[in-house]
Amino acid sequence: MKAQISQFIVEVGRKCNRQCAHCLRGAMEDVTIDIEYVKHIINQVSYIGCITFTGGEPTLYSKEIAEIVDYIVDNHVEVGGFYIASNGEIYSHELMTALIKLYAHSLEFGDNEMTAYDVSNDQFHSPNPDVIAKLKAFSFFSQRNEIPAKGLIAEGFAKDTGYRYLNYDKKFYVSEYPDYDGDDTVYEFDMLYLNALGKMLADCDYSFASQRNIDAPAYNEISLVDLALNEKYSNIE
Repeated sequence: MKAQISQFIVEVGRKCNRQCAHCLRGAMEDVTIDIEYVKHIINQVSYIGCITFTGGEPTLYSKEIAEIVDYIVDNHVEVGGFYIASNGEIYSHELMTALIKLYAHSLEFGDNEMTAYDVSNDQFHSPNPDVIAKLKAFSFFSQRNEIPAKGLIAEGFAKDTGYRYLNYDKKFYVSEYPDYDGDDTVYEFDMLYLNALGKMLADCDYSFASQRNIDAPAYNEISLVDLALNEKYSNIE
């Protein structure tokens, strides 16, 4: 039996250089993920459709992201693309070098259709023009514009002003199908969010505070295949 993840989201750390009024994460925390958590998950999968590096502000965790990228490339892990959302205030040469490496690697396994370094350029952010000028050199750079009020999630700093509410009992959505040669079964997670504390969650939009109250297994408590088959945590189609 094999595990795959369509959207693997890694919360690399919880620090940020801003405290935006709409932020679904809430107050930042001095927490950085142990890279061993990430490696443990990666070692169990045969393919990752898209890996997202989130936080916190990802540019504050260039070293950690570069280490994860090196692990992926050095171990020939199949990854179809990556995604990062940044506030655009910091340019990190180390981070961009790592992403170029991951971009080239992922071209072997997909078309990079979902790959993006997305800078928030909306009513809550003021990205640094010098940073934007540098990022324009990369084909995967993009900008997000105004966020509609109804798009705000009622979590973190927007707990009392947001419009969208979350399911705190959400299960992992898993597809079950035979592999290409028909000799094995593949369990593909639609989304798996690995937070900086090492917990695996089925939704990426919980605040740091909410994540502590959700019943979610730790990265090393259960294998991905067993997690897929566990009715308490997962729904299989």
